[in-house]
Amino acid sequence: MRRGARELGLLAATLLGLLAAGELVARAVWEDPSRPARPVPPEWQGLPNVSGLFALAKPNVRGLASGALFETNSAGFRGGERALAKPPGSFRIAIVGDSIAMGMGVVEADTYAARLERALAAAHPERRVEVLNFGLSGLNAFSVVDRLERLALRYDPDLVVYGYTLNDIEGPAYRRSVDFAFLDPRTHAGSPLYLWRWLGPRLASLRELVLAPRGSYSFELDDNYFRDPEAFGAVLAALDRLRELARERGICAVVFVHTRLYWLSWLHPYRRYYAVVMAARERGLAAIESFPAFRGESAQSLWIGPLDPHPNARGHEILAGALAAGLEALPPECWEAQARSSARRR
Repeated sequence: MRRGARELGLLAATLLGLLAAGELVARAVWEDPSRPARPVPPEWQGLPNVSGLFALAKPNVRGLASGALFETNSAGFRGGERALAKPPGSFRIAIVGDSIAMGMGVVEADTYAARLERALAAAHPERRVEVLNFGLSGLNAFSVVDRLERLALRYDPDLVVYGYTLNDIEGPAYRRSVDFAFLDPRTHAGSPLYLWRWLGPRLASLRELVLAPRGSYSFELDDNYFRDPEAFGAVLAALDRLRELARERGICAVVFVHTRLYWLSWLHPYRRYYAVVMAARERGLAAIESFPAFRGESAQSLWIGPLDPHPNARGHEILAGALAAGLEALPPECWEAQARSSARRR
């Protein structure tokens, strides 16, 4: 009995020693993801806060959206004035999507649309490229394609990019069940044990990846993407309409899947919903997944705020790089603007 007690004591001491060593290592490598509040530049002070789909879509808006300057032109989309008629010899890309495509919480120059325009101009100085940002917060898949048809196509784009976010599936048939406690980053970050601050989010990611417990966002997405044919059918119908519009115009359409900024490692539990990429390709649409560009990044360091996972300027930089690389890999005919313009005139 004494020998057994000694062995149990030795085992307990070993475990305590390992935990203590783990705590020391966790404290040494811990990087606080929190950031101080962004100061409001003097020239923005006094501007109204702008929120809600209809307010953000109004022409000539100037205000603050999630703490960043937000302006629309006379047509009601973000960016400077753009003529309906393309400048001669230019190649025009229309980006449609929701709040991520719009650039909620970042200035216009930091959006991935604006960054893409600059990147393509630098890579192809012989080609004049315009990127128009028709993204609008609050849209689902149906309303994104509707905005493309009603507004973006009036600008005669040569290429269309649909920036797809996982919550674009939300519509009349969508079933909600998420409990915010599963998503609250303070759950682990506030622990006095640094080992738990490091280990807790990884265990949570593994739990969502393997189990998708009720109340988690993974459970809600599983329910709608895989068990609710009406909800996912609305996404497929939007992709079908996108394909038909592209065919009618004689242009290429691309589905660019935004990464959900949680747990950006091999444990990332949301990759199974990025299968919308396969649905797009089955319909003859090009598709680009952004997650490989985010793998290994610290998710919260890419948020615009402590509780707002919209991508910040760095997040948009990564999105722009992933999109630019994907667009460069498109077939040559997707870049033949003049041939398609002639075909449309005929």
